[in-house]
Amino acid sequence: MRQAGSIYTFLEDLAHKASEARKRTHTSVDTLIMAFEHSPLYRAYLESGLNIMKKQDGPLTRSEFEAMADFRTNLRSKLG
Repeated sequence: MRQAGSIYTFLEDLAHKASEARKRTHTSVDTLIMAFEHSPLYRAYLESGLNIMKKQDGPLTRSEFEAMADFRTNLRSKLG
C-alpha cells in the first residue's frame, strides 16, 4: 500500500482492479465486499480504528485510516 506513493492512489487502483475483476468473472458486488472485509488490509483498518480510540499507534496512520473509511463507505458505488 505504501509503495504506491499515496494511499489514495493505492485505493483507486484497488477499486479499479476489483471492478474489472467483477466484470470479468461476473462476481457480485456483495461477494467482492465480503472478500475485502476478510483481507489483511481490512483487518489493519479495524485494528487501527480500535487503536485510535485507545489513543495508541496502529498499523495505519490516522490519515490512512480515514482514507480507508472513505473508501469503505464508497466501495459499493465504485464497484457498481
